[in-house]
Amino acid sequence: MIRASVVVAGVTLVAAAASAEPQQGATTTPAIRAVKIVPAKRSATPPPAISKTIYLERCKGGCTITSDGNTQNAQTLQSPIPNPGTYNVSEFENAAHQPGTAADAEWNMLVQCMKEVYSPFNVVVTDVKPTGGLTYHLALVAGTPGDINLGNDILGIAPLASDCSAQDNAISFSFANAHMQSDPVDRTFTPTMDSARRARGYEGWRRAVERARHWEKESSA
Repeated sequence: MIRASVVVAGVTLVAAAASAEPQQGATTTPAIRAVKIVPAKRSATPPPAISKTIYLERCKGGCTITSDGNTQNAQTLQSPIPNPGTYNVSEFENAAHQPGTAADAEWNMLVQCMKEVYSPFNVVVTDVKPTGGLTYHLALVAGTPGDINLGNDILGIAPLASDCSAQDNAISFSFANAHMQSDPVDRTFTPTMDSARRARGYEGWRRAVERARHWEKESSA
């Protein structure tokens, strides 16, 4: 069984999840650790476009993360989240804490799960690093919070703009190796929506967002 894993990949891109219903008999275990969102430092000049690609990084052989406390660049593995310095994030491990090919099966399950969760949205989820200079959202799924000098009670962390707007070329951290083999699965879900119903729901959500934007303009006028 794959470990329960918290992936905060979409925090910088979209704050939503696929609709689902719990299976009969599902139980909930009180959370004991947290996913943390930190305010992001925005560039004075916003990017011309926001990438629709979420790249899942398992850090084969380890990832070197650098921080100057300000720069955010997924392509060069720079993040303002840790304190200034250089850090090494260990490679993704399976439930038995084995990296490399021994962890391939669980990694593939995680990638497939992420693709299914984000399937209602106009994004691409991949574990193949984009090339050609294209920007992307890097979801680092590996290591432990201690790798970037964070407390053991943090299982995930990501930047968040003060106005909740989407960010480009950002890095989120999901510390997969901090999950113990004994960590419980809080709840099991089975999607029940067909594609037509899902499309109608998404269209309703999109209209609601547009109307909310108009309300904000009216209230500030």
